[in-house]
Amino acid sequence: MYFERLKERYHDLMDRQSRTGRLAIRLSFLALIALFLSTVVPTMAQDLGSTPVTQEDPSAPTGPTDPATPADSATVPAPTDSASPTPSDSPTPVALPSPLADSTTASPDPVHALKDQPIYISHAPALVNVDPRAVQMTLPSIAFSGSKYTLACISSDNLRFDILNKRLPNPSPSDSLLVAGDLSSQLRISGLNGEVANLLNSDGGLTAYSTQGGIAGKSLYIRYVAMSGPATDLDFCAASRDERRSAWLAPFSPARVAGRLCLLWHCTSKA
Repeated sequence: MYFERLKERYHDLMDRQSRTGRLAIRLSFLALIALFLSTVVPTMAQDLGSTPVTQEDPSAPTGPTDPATPADSATVPAPTDSASPTPSDSPTPVALPSPLADSTTASPDPVHALKDQPIYISHAPALVNVDPRAVQMTLPSIAFSGSKYTLACISSDNLRFDILNKRLPNPSPSDSLLVAGDLSSQLRISGLNGEVANLLNSDGGLTAYSTQGGIAGKSLYIRYVAMSGPATDLDFCAASRDERRSAWLAPFSPARVAGRLCLLWHCTSKA
């Protein structure tokens, strides 16, 4: 009804106007429409574009959520079958027997004197002539052989022995050539047979000092012990096979001493 009346009034108005007036009214009407389209419509479009459009996530829960907890953390994935294995998935562990000790890794035997002691061959002068007033002297060269590793035990009741740097107690030259008892009456040298002999004869040779009076008439003993490796324990010296063979008596005196002639292994009365 309203639109029909408005339409009738519009036609009455247009019929009363002249042709020029009707044209002016139409132009005015078109101008109003253009002004509306150029101002109002862009403003409405700008307002609609600046307003964010929120779209509901169809996968989000419809119920209220905890404001302190994000929505993403509230969604917990459902556990799968692999997360909870059945007893048949994990076999029961079986206790294995402990491995046997490898015999090749066993600790080696400590260094010891060989059970079967060989007969050593020693080369040394049978008689040494010295000045009766001397209190020290250097022994001649000594050579011996009998085993790969040798412990040479040099002892005396009234002599002290000195090797290498004289008048100084020398330590062992290396881990494979050991020295003990330097500047004492119980000197021990142990190592490879050839190295022990070379050490005895180095720096001028083995020097002996008398602890009581002159050196003439004194004697010393050298015992050779076959070893499994270098060692200088004094107890090993007792493992010598035969002291009569492995030790030699060296007199530090003229050929005639108190009516007795001292040879390599023993002393005999002179006729």
